[in-house]
Amino acid sequence: MTTEQEPTVTELMTTRDTINVTVIYNYSTHTCNLSESENVTEAETIDGLPTNLTLTLIGFYFALMPIIITGNLLVIISYVKFKSLGSVTHLFICSLALADLLVGILTLPVYMMVKFAPELLPVGPVRDVLTSEWICIIWVITYIVPLSVSVLSLVSIVVCFFISIRWPLKFKTLLTKRRAKVIVIFIWVYVFALLPTGFKKDGHIPGRKCSFTNLSTEYFKIITFSHVVASLSLMTAMYTYVFYKMRKRRLDQMN
Repeated sequence: MTTEQEPTVTELMTTRDTINVTVIYNYSTHTCNLSESENVTEAETIDGLPTNLTLTLIGFYFALMPIIITGNLLVIISYVKFKSLGSVTHLFICSLALADLLVGILTLPVYMMVKFAPELLPVGPVRDVLTSEWICIIWVITYIVPLSVSVLSLVSIVVCFFISIRWPLKFKTLLTKRRAKVIVIFIWVYVFALLPTGFKKDGHIPGRKCSFTNLSTEYFKIITFSHVVASLSLMTAMYTYVFYKMRKRRLDQMN
């Protein structure tokens, strides 16, 4: 009758060391693979987007800029050159075109510069400049000013259209060219005057890309509510009224 020999202390220690080495090797290999995959993932993204998509967006923005600039320049030149386009409505359209022109000249180039360039450039003075506080302030200004002026100019156009439908005989009396110019000037001055109150003190972290965290919460609420929510609600209500009146007038003519 044979008996199994129990393993000696030396054999047990050897087996334990082998298991420990194997576990450590597997853990190290897994960690290295994880680090390599993370580096690859980071290298394949720009501003949190896949590199191919980001490059496509950059190409799209570059193609869009000359279209925006050319189209809005033609509108402004037409307003200035042809006196027949000097009506109140065309003045508001010209203000809208000027705001959109700034989008093509300033907003899109600065946006690409502060959002994509820091991740494409190596660490150095140029990258430090593109992530500095004053560049972030310029980016916020070139983003918010055209947006706010565009929305408020659209509201002015809709109000002008509403008055012409609601009080057609009093339109030229209620909305003269002089009053329209005052409204346009007020829109631009109001938007620029509101900017100094919007930036947080020490809101930018050096070396970090620009974001809307530079803006104060109160300013962001003003922009969101008055320039977007209230304006869109007002335009929707006025367009609904205009559509109702025009439809009613058409039905009356048919009868």
